[in-house]
Amino acid sequence: MDPSLPPTMSEGVATQKMIMDGLYLHSENKSSMMGMPLDGLSITGYDNAKGIYFNTWIDNSGSGIMYSEGKMDEKTKVITMKGKMYEPMSAKDLMVRSVYTFLTPDKYKYEMFVEMPSGEMKMMEIEFNRKK
Repeated sequence: MDPSLPPTMSEGVATQKMIMDGLYLHSENKSSMMGMPLDGLSITGYDNAKGIYFNTWIDNSGSGIMYSEGKMDEKTKVITMKGKMYEPMSAKDLMVRSVYTFLTPDKYKYEMFVEMPSGEMKMMEIEFNRKK
């Protein structure tokens, strides 16, 4: 997690499907992080009452939940969400910013940034490609 080092690369599989009459995107993710298996589950949706997108994330690396919410830039079709996650090493909540960039109908990029004492740091970037 040192920003001066090159990124760690890994591959994974996300199985995504719309659930509850198309209200939510359910995503099961299987990959690895720092050589350890990482299984995650997210729910993403649009809250009609609040007019915002939201995302929840849980995984097998801890017992907490990450929640974020935000809006889509209608011109660029980029969704930016802000939220927080608990970081057990520091025993503190960290502020996070997630960016969803839709590249094609079959491909999107997810980026997660974390607010550190020295400023915002890019923690991860994932490219999702639909298999046909």
